[in-house]
Amino acid sequence: MRIMKIIIGKAEKKFENFQYSMGISHAFEDLSRFEQSLKEARLAQKFPNKKTITRYEDLGFLGNFVANMSVEQIHEVARNILKDLYDFEDKKKKELLYTLYRYLANGQRLKDTMEELSLSIGGLQYRIKLIQSMLNKNLKNSSEAAYILLTIESLLLLGTLNFECGK
Repeated sequence: MRIMKIIIGKAEKKFENFQYSMGISHAFEDLSRFEQSLKEARLAQKFPNKKTITRYEDLGFLGNFVANMSVEQIHEVARNILKDLYDFEDKKKKELLYTLYRYLANGQRLKDTMEELSLSIGGLQYRIKLIQSMLNKNLKNSSEAAYILLTIESLLLLGTLNFECGK
């Protein structure tokens, strides 16, 4: 891994306008596993953790979830869970989805999410109540919240959803 960090560092120095990231799959010895390993590496590389190098094994359940479901299945799950927020073309809905994502990724800590999104506590609470009513879900229910976060991160890994410049 140290060598990979050196290579990425040299590339970043030579091509300053680009940002690099790398995904690492499980090790394999049988070439028949190459395609699966390539898929694992791509998933790890796309994971939105802001790290330069990510191992597939660090994705844990999320990696297995995405790798073992078809794209259509993941989208069907997302449509059912996210309801109206599944409309990624609507700027307001996408902003609410980003709020939901950051809130869940921050462990449902209002203060951290408020600071990260530059919102007042009242503004964030309003958004969360609105999101809960749109989804017809209680975000304080840990299993529901975890499933929603898993769904959003799956869409991010697939590249179906992105939050460019934080929104």
